[in-house]
Amino acid sequence: RESLILERLLENQPTVFLRGPGGVGKTTVAIALASWLARCGRYRRIAYVGDGDAGDPRALLETLGRQLLPAGKRWSVEQYPTWWQALDHLRQAICPQPVLIVLDQLERWSSDHDEAFDQFWKAFMQEWPGLQLLGLGRAGPPPFAQPWTETTLGPLEDVDAILLISRVLAIAGETP
Repeated sequence: RESLILERLLENQPTVFLRGPGGVGKTTVAIALASWLARCGRYRRIAYVGDGDAGDPRALLETLGRQLLPAGKRWSVEQYPTWWQALDHLRQAICPQPVLIVLDQLERWSSDHDEAFDQFWKAFMQEWPGLQLLGLGRAGPPPFAQPWTETTLGPLEDVDAILLISRVLAIAGETP
């Protein structure tokens, strides 16, 4: 159900934020949705950025370039005189393609770089209509890449949790 809600929001909104308490399954839902949307051909490329990958805009760009560009792990921001030139290269290389970037644990991202991140995402979003962001976190959406469309993921109802556990046990050949 949550995947369907997110998928529909992503059809019309460039930035969607999934809020929920820790351990409720935000990352699991996002990864399952991203995988499904890639298999369906909705996105040509998908990147995942956790809080450890985004200490500053340069580190964020390094993470994105290595996940989205054909050079993969061989690509580096260091190949360019400035990180803005590296950003331009990344944008030009994959701009015509639909891309989903999952930004996880946004409440842990340092606020020291909010202004730089805002410039970073504005540069991407303005010239890249096929780019969509799926943000995940416990608190509200980040101050960059505004506006965000927000939805909340909560714990399963008892009946749904029991049904899910029964199905998993049945698949494993165990008695529910």
